[in-house]
Amino acid sequence: MVRFLLNLWSTVSLRAALPLVFIVSLAVFSYLQPAAKFADPDSFYHTWLTITSRDNGLVRDFPWTQSSLYKDIFIDHHLGYHLLLIPFVSLWPDLVGLQAATVVFASLTILACAWLLRRWRVPWWGVGVLLLLTAGPLLFRLSLGKAPSLGLGVAVVGYYLITERKLGWLFWWSWFFTWLYSAWPLLIVMALVYVAVESAGLVANDNGKLIISNSQFLNKSQFINSKILEIRNWSLEFLRNFLSAPNRRLFGSILLGYLAGLIINPYFPTNLLYLKQLFVMALVAYRKFISVGGEWYPYSPTELAANLAYPILIWLLATVAAVATRKQQTSLSRTTWLLTVIFLLYTLRARRQVEYLAPWLVLSSGLILRDAWSKIVSVKRFWQDFVSWLPKWLSGRFVLGFLGLYLAVLVPWGLWRGVQSARAGLGQGLP
Repeated sequence: MVRFLLNLWSTVSLRAALPLVFIVSLAVFSYLQPAAKFADPDSFYHTWLTITSRDNGLVRDFPWTQSSLYKDIFIDHHLGYHLLLIPFVSLWPDLVGLQAATVVFASLTILACAWLLRRWRVPWWGVGVLLLLTAGPLLFRLSLGKAPSLGLGVAVVGYYLITERKLGWLFWWSWFFTWLYSAWPLLIVMALVYVAVESAGLVANDNGKLIISNSQFLNKSQFINSKILEIRNWSLEFLRNFLSAPNRRLFGSILLGYLAGLIINPYFPTNLLYLKQLFVMALVAYRKFISVGGEWYPYSPTELAANLAYPILIWLLATVAAVATRKQQTSLSRTTWLLTVIFLLYTLRARRQVEYLAPWLVLSSGLILRDAWSKIVSVKRFWQDFVSWLPKWLSGRFVLGFLGLYLAVLVPWGLWRGVQSARAGLGQGLP
């Protein structure tokens, strides 16, 4: 039955599949939105700022927060997000409009992930979409009336533009991201990681062998000197690849987009003063000095593993597959895996980063399995080998029945539990 459903999904055309993903996402996020409640008080701030900007023009002063930077210097660093909210708060009552926009934006983010999985020809990509739509922490974060509901989707598309080196699109996308959400530095970080992994791979392919193969005939001093020379040559070759003309153009398109977004901006040059605060917020754990929102506190490893059990389990299994098939893995799969590790470490530091961790767990797993697919044995062969390892008192049918029961009962229950946990968290908001 499971194989039939997966085969049926794989035969669905691109035109039918992606609209279906969007419709299902709309249904899920509509179900999650509580009636007349907001789990994060920032939602009221975004609604007020949107309405005020629509009716009276851009807000230049914000004297109501005497203990914050806004008392003296105010910029709308989510200007693009608030501009996109205007049609929604104009068509519906203010807070209802914000909820409608959040449902649409979050659905577009899931659609971006689905499109990317399909674009990368990930096998059984619908399973990845299912994992995203049942990941409790991700659903909770995307259902908040805040810019991340759309900012994550923009980051996902930006990652695709980086890996495909769509420089023209990347310039405009970086500009748009700078206006939309304060997480815009993420694009250059992803580009740096991608180029670093690609450059290291080129060096390994070209100069992976030892410079002096007869090292057993060298004394200790000569051996150390040869290693130093080898590291020096490797570093120079890495830098040469890293700073090549195509890579400089890639970095330049992003940085020029950032520059345009900062300068061609109604808050310029005041917004430049906010840059310091932006980077300090990203690097400094403010919770050690002042009381901050719960999203800035860390996840414990056990809590994170419980809340993202299936995506993390599949990613760990994919990591094992990546080690076993390392020669088949591409720069794209390696980069996505490394970014997943970075997001994992950052999530253990501040739980709000789970909104990036969850999608990258799915993207990384999909890419690794795609690259390893040619080396993975058939399901039938795997099952035969597995049954041969079992004790005699266990039959293959018994194990198959147990696995079938697990897949039919416990897995759906676990996935549904993720949706319910997100809905419960959103229902504990402010009326």
